[in-house]
Amino acid sequence: MLNQDGDYKVYDWLTAPPKNIGEPKNSNIQLINYTGEYDPFTIGTKFESTNVYGGELTPYAVFCTWIHWPTAQMPSNGRYTSFPDRAAHSSFTHAPVLINLQGTTGGYEPEQRGYILRFTARTLAFTIGADSALPVHNLCFVLKRWNSGQDARVIGADHIRQGTVRDTDCSYTKIIYIEKIATEPLELKILK
Repeated sequence: MLNQDGDYKVYDWLTAPPKNIGEPKNSNIQLINYTGEYDPFTIGTKFESTNVYGGELTPYAVFCTWIHWPTAQMPSNGRYTSFPDRAAHSSFTHAPVLINLQGTTGGYEPEQRGYILRFTARTLAFTIGADSALPVHNLCFVLKRWNSGQDARVIGADHIRQGTVRDTDCSYTKIIYIEKIATEPLELKILK
């Protein structure tokens, strides 16, 4: 982890994921040193959270690694990366969960970096369980089977952009982007 002043701290996953990556202060660059040919990096304005994804540890690695859509283009959720026959991915961080869902089903999908929701009523409502460990830093919602040319009405957020796309089943999907930073629960309603 690095910041723009040149300060850095090295973390390792030799035996398990680290519990906290809080240093250096004002980190905005993450460089991952793999043993392979490529070392991926992320550059942002400032990382808001120090929470490391420490979920499913596999029998062969301390990283959580999976082969599933969209990296593998096949329905294979939960399949660990054991062979090099498919593209794979790993997760280092994760997002706040939705609670008190009304009029919808779904949740956060890391591979799309957004919340994928399906309507069960004309109005959907939920709370994003944000806190200081899992803050909100802008939101994306993918509303499946929107099937309307009308814009969504969003209650609980101000800076919104939205559009409609045609999904693979020929239905319309509404994409909503909300510019928002929050470290406490956020209540939202989306009206069709």
